[in-house]
Amino acid sequence: MTRTSTPSRDHLAPLKVAFFYFVAAGSWILLSDQLLRFIAVDAGHLTRLQTVKGWLFVLVSALLLYALVRHYMLAVHRREDLLRVSEERFRSVFENAAAGIVVLSPEKRILAANASFCRFLGFSPEELAGRNLLDLTHPVDRIRTEQGFRDLLAGQSRTFSEEKRFLTRDGPFAWGHTSVACILGRENEAPYCIALVQDISDRKRAEEALRASEERFRSVFHTAAAGMVLMRPDGRILQANPAFVRFTGFAEEELLQRTIADVTHPEDRERTLEYYRNLAAGKDETVHYEKRYLTRDGRTVWGHASVACLLGRDDIPSYCIGLVQDITDRKRVEEELRESNRELDAFVHTVSHDLRSPLTPIIGYAGFLRDHCRDRLDGETDGILAEIEGQGKKMLALLEDLLCLARVGRLECPLEPTDTGEVLRMVLNDLTGGMPEAGAEVRIIGNLPPIRVPETLLLQIFLNLVGNAVHYAGNAGRPIEVGGERRHDRVRFFVRDHGSGIPEEERERIFDLFYRGSTGKHRKGTGIGLAIVQKIARLYRGSVWVEETPGGGATFRIEIIDDCATLSSSEALTVETEKAG
Repeated sequence: MTRTSTPSRDHLAPLKVAFFYFVAAGSWILLSDQLLRFIAVDAGHLTRLQTVKGWLFVLVSALLLYALVRHYMLAVHRREDLLRVSEERFRSVFENAAAGIVVLSPEKRILAANASFCRFLGFSPEELAGRNLLDLTHPVDRIRTEQGFRDLLAGQSRTFSEEKRFLTRDGPFAWGHTSVACILGRENEAPYCIALVQDISDRKRAEEALRASEERFRSVFHTAAAGMVLMRPDGRILQANPAFVRFTGFAEEELLQRTIADVTHPEDRERTLEYYRNLAAGKDETVHYEKRYLTRDGRTVWGHASVACLLGRDDIPSYCIGLVQDITDRKRVEEELRESNRELDAFVHTVSHDLRSPLTPIIGYAGFLRDHCRDRLDGETDGILAEIEGQGKKMLALLEDLLCLARVGRLECPLEPTDTGEVLRMVLNDLTGGMPEAGAEVRIIGNLPPIRVPETLLLQIFLNLVGNAVHYAGNAGRPIEVGGERRHDRVRFFVRDHGSGIPEEERERIFDLFYRGSTGKHRKGTGIGLAIVQKIARLYRGSVWVEETPGGGATFRIEIIDDCATLSSSEALTVETEKAG
């Protein structure tokens, strides 16, 4: 409780003044009479002196009374001014406060309520006047509020605070933080109490939304089919869900004593730690990668990990969450598919080589007969030999392309990035013979980013893409444009022409083996070049596609992941399997 300012001992001041006046006046009368008798010559003289003394006493008493009354009146006016200023200040605070303020009687009836409290509940001041505060309190919270007032009025506490629900005029309830203090008057009675009410409905709704979100996350965390792990930025495991426990074979209590590196295969640990360092430093927002995990019984299992860190204060990662999908079965299928693919490549290589060996002399003999026996051959025979030679060369080119397709993926990744610009210049030198004839001009846009891809494969990419552009759109009258860019570990190249373009319905099939499309049926080619480009892109976990060039033409784009550390030919096989399925 708060005590009001009670009157001091000022009520004793008049008694003190009266006492001192009594003493002073009595002393003056006694002493002055003795002095006058000593001075007076005769009785008449004494009478006159006593008369003067009496009037002088009256004058001094009047002056003294005036001074006392004036001093009292000034003090009263000062107190009234201070009280008025204090009341105006309180009234200003009361009416303009952002929080609700309520003046209550000891019986908890509302004596006054400010505008903020009225807006909070939706009632007018007249509607609130005289109402009991408990009537505006949610039934569940009334007992606690009643006990708080009881302790306050009994002097067991000076104030009490609580968060409770108020009943509003147009809704079920609103949340408020209430602080109550009672003001004590004379004799320690409590003439009134003051309650400060802050609207915390938004905060409560946010807390409820957060609680519901946490419950949903907890439900997802514990029931998810994929493994989920909460970790510190340094990789220390804070929590693991049942799916991750089953995946690794460790109990959750055992995992909490380990870091994520402890359950990672030794060959993948450094890469994993590098990813976490980048996340902690803010270089990456999320990382996605495949790696091997060590189980409790010593087995090696494969998982696809996606990790993101949640930022705390000052944008510093407070913890990370990882999603781990078990891809062990997929990896086993990939290995089986990779073995099958090796056998298929070996078969294609063998067949192509064995067919090429007898094909070379057939082409040679047909050409020899045409050149040396032309005068003894009739027109029909010469045409047959020309057809044999032409079909033989076509088959030879087809076999060469099949051999090239079979060799893709057998080349080791270079230790240093390959100069892409130099590779493109080599391709342009090879195409020099056909470019003037087609009237083609090739323009390089900017600097091509280097990439760790074997030079032979880059030659195949640009030889096929640029060669096709020259072949199909070299005479369009506008230059063929080649460019590229790098975004982190992703490198993208494009070859843009302004020819007749490729119909939209053929853009997906144009990369199929032996498919030539409507624009290539009457032109030379085997239909394998774009399939080679696609296989190289998939080998490096990338893709290739074709778009329409603004104004007409075709723009081929190829994207490659420049990450030889994790490259394996199974990447391409996985993509091919998904596309086939």
